[in-house]
Amino acid sequence: MDIQLKRGLLEVCVLAAIRNEDSYGYKIIKDMSPYLEMSESTLYTILKRLESGKLLTVWSAEHGGRLRKYYRITPEGKNRIEEFKDDWKEIESIYRFITRETSGIDSTDSDFSTVESVPSRIGEKNEPPDPFDTGFDGPGVNRFGFGPEDNKKGLFRLESEDLSNKE
Repeated sequence: MDIQLKRGLLEVCVLAAIRNEDSYGYKIIKDMSPYLEMSESTLYTILKRLESGKLLTVWSAEHGGRLRKYYRITPEGKNRIEEFKDDWKEIESIYRFITRETSGIDSTDSDFSTVESVPSRIGEKNEPPDPFDTGFDGPGVNRFGFGPEDNKKGLFRLESEDLSNKE
């Protein structure tokens, strides 16, 4: 994963871990552990960066005879989480664009059941389109306007003068 993207994601994860209550390093790692792994050194680097960006504040309290640092999210930090949620919608849209199939059918569709039915021939009932249908039922021009010579010529459509030379 791109290091800048991952860095941004981890920063928002840390903010999300402290959005409801003040917390300290070990507890932040423990709270995030079901979702992702983070080393203490990575966490403390992120906490310093978030503090310098005024996305969280730090305060200390004695616990078990030792001084423990607690982290509290600021309104700017909460805004960053909301910005991330909005950004994520754009990321999802980009993902859908990247993973789409060239056929124009969404890559999440496993069949053609979501494709609107269209008449395959005049007078026939509506059926789902056949993606492998060439339109040729035999010799002559197919129902799409292509003739057998088109493939030999490398053409994809017949010009009006070519149609006058056909049957």
